[in-house]
Amino acid sequence: MRTRFNDRTAYARYESLLKDLHSLVASGQNDTPEVETIHNQMDELEPYLSQREIERLNGLSSDLYMLQGQEILEATNLTSKQFTEALNDAHKRNDWEQVLRLLRMNNSSVPKAARAYLRARAYDELGSLETALLFMELAAAMKPENKNYENFVIIYLSRLNQLDKALSRAEKHIQDGNNSSSGLIQYAALLFMAMETHKEKPDEGYIHKAIDVLVPTLRRASQENISKPELLLGYLTLGSCYEDLDDKPAALQAYSDALQIDPDDIAALTLRGILLAQSDWEKAVKDFERAIANHDISVTPYFYVAYASLRKGDYRRCVELCRKIQSMTSDPDALAAVWQWLAISQYHLDVPITIVVQNAQSASDLDPVNPHLQQTLTLFQSLQESVGTLQDVQPQPLDIFSLSMAHPDPRNYLYLSAAA
Repeated sequence: MRTRFNDRTAYARYESLLKDLHSLVASGQNDTPEVETIHNQMDELEPYLSQREIERLNGLSSDLYMLQGQEILEATNLTSKQFTEALNDAHKRNDWEQVLRLLRMNNSSVPKAARAYLRARAYDELGSLETALLFMELAAAMKPENKNYENFVIIYLSRLNQLDKALSRAEKHIQDGNNSSSGLIQYAALLFMAMETHKEKPDEGYIHKAIDVLVPTLRRASQENISKPELLLGYLTLGSCYEDLDDKPAALQAYSDALQIDPDDIAALTLRGILLAQSDWEKAVKDFERAIANHDISVTPYFYVAYASLRKGDYRRCVELCRKIQSMTSDPDALAAVWQWLAISQYHLDVPITIVVQNAQSASDLDPVNPHLQQTLTLFQSLQESVGTLQDVQPQPLDIFSLSMAHPDPRNYLYLSAAA
């Protein structure tokens, strides 16, 4: 099992001190009280570190010299072919510690910018996002023509809650007249993602800015060689922008345009389905069914189709989908609804009443202040005691839990764009 960085306080503190030390040395402050203080603090922490952690930190110290232009590389007997094969193998196995060890070897087959990029990816996967950002910024500076490096910088800044920096970098690239249509789509998506991730109320100024970039760019897309993932990213981002402005017809059109590009795109089907559910339930369910047929890994379509199956009396289908949902989410409110739907469906399928009551009890336990779920439990308990009669048990409505999980992560399309 992969051991992540920063799992322990002593390690995390030592890592932070190590980066501070390298920063001071890089600025020429070798012999200063600040450096001496850091050394003393590191000495105090060292007894609390395991041998493996010390080895990791020594490796990190070696890697950090790359940021100063003084990369330390070890001698190796591996040929360029052997080195590349070993690096590819470690990468495929997600053995990121081995990736870092190999990158410390003196081999010219991997350019400096690519080494910085791979170090960033490794430290990200191993739980040290701040360190990952340092190396991704270096990769972007070394090879500015590689837009993927800059995309990752903005993504990392967003994940570190450095929203202003993320927005500033995305906006700067949008204003750069040298960007291709593909680049404009990606930066508009990153601008929207950075803003959406960390603000309770999105900034309408940035939303309009993203729309102003996306509309003309997508309009001329047919005349340019833009990949399918990038076009999908553009239309999905545009639809999400319109949703934030509460312009549902425009959002619906954007998602439909995405489905013109790829009729089976799961994110577009899900997002359009959510909007249609407010006005055209039958069409919405068809979108969700198509998303499920395409093996959607998000839970949202399953919720809607399970609910629709229950309402139309397809109880076996509802049970099947409820079981699937239970394996896909740990959201308490969502699971409370699912347990209630399951109990109702099982009652109609003549499942023993004891099991029905147990499931109704599970629903109530997960949301004990919900009177609707308590009423369902009380009814089934009465039926179990043969003192009640079956009434019209209404399923818990869909609007009790947040469906924010429904919106796709633009990063997925950015990664696809990079590979296209």
